[in-house]
Amino acid sequence: MATNSTTTFTSSGALLAAEQADLRYLLTIADRAGMFQHPVFSAGYLGRADMSKVVQRPTYGLGANEMAAETEGTGATGTAIASGKVSATVAGQLLTRDTTSLLRNITGDSLSPSELFGQDMAVAASTRFLSMVASAMTSASGSVGSSGATMSAATHFAGVAAYRALGSLGLGGTGAPLALYHVKQVGELETNLFTSAGGQLQYGDEARRLAAFSGGIFRGFINDVPIYGSTKVTDDSTDFTGALLGAGSIVWADMLPAVDDPSRQVVLGGEAPDGSILPPMLAEVDRNSTSGVTTVAGRIFLGVSYGQEIAIKVISGV
Repeated sequence: MATNSTTTFTSSGALLAAEQADLRYLLTIADRAGMFQHPVFSAGYLGRADMSKVVQRPTYGLGANEMAAETEGTGATGTAIASGKVSATVAGQLLTRDTTSLLRNITGDSLSPSELFGQDMAVAASTRFLSMVASAMTSASGSVGSSGATMSAATHFAGVAAYRALGSLGLGGTGAPLALYHVKQVGELETNLFTSAGGQLQYGDEARRLAAFSGGIFRGFINDVPIYGSTKVTDDSTDFTGALLGAGSIVWADMLPAVDDPSRQVVLGGEAPDGSILPPMLAEVDRNSTSGVTTVAGRIFLGVSYGQEIAIKVISGV
């Protein structure tokens, strides 16, 4: 795999093997953030911010119009292409951890900077990403479900039908959506699928087996719709706001962090070996010899926004 140009950095004589941490970061975030490699999210990646914290992309209504019958010798009136733009504003997202010399003596390598960067902060980065997506998707205009009602298969399929109707907007609404629901919504949906629906509607067997071993938030497929459940899906104390998301409904951008001091800083995840799109993290280590505290800080630069109107909110009671 490609590695960063800074292979190690030092803080008061403590070496961090950047290549090892880089690999751990890539593996951990790829496992925990596998949802973001789905075409719905990969299509919404706007690129890396450069010279500006705002990343924009034009949008066009391609596929939204059909041909019309022409009049012989006259032709037909030209049809304009609808156009617009989507954007995401990149900002810093940070987590710091402090470990004392005594704690490090007790725990050993489990709290080493390499472990903290490669696992703890990779999970923190993917969780922050998910929280930002859950917040952005509440901006969708269309919705199904009723306030205070229990989530059901009927509600889910009503959402899928409403999403399919968005195909008139262009190419985005014609592909299968991704369902991001609160874990309670998923639980109620599963109960309804396996009991009230008489067991006639179920997750695909292969997907269920995959979900059992993969961990994370993936639950399986219902027909062609992948189901994800997360506590990061928002609520207003009355209702959860899950969503069925199409390609381009969520747009996001990141930034490659600058390294000011190679002796204390390194960029992890700058280049994924399989070409996956992952936000790179700036890893830093500080050591206070007087207090005996080692501070590790992980920072990503990320922006997430609601993009094109290719999503349906799915409402159910808390």
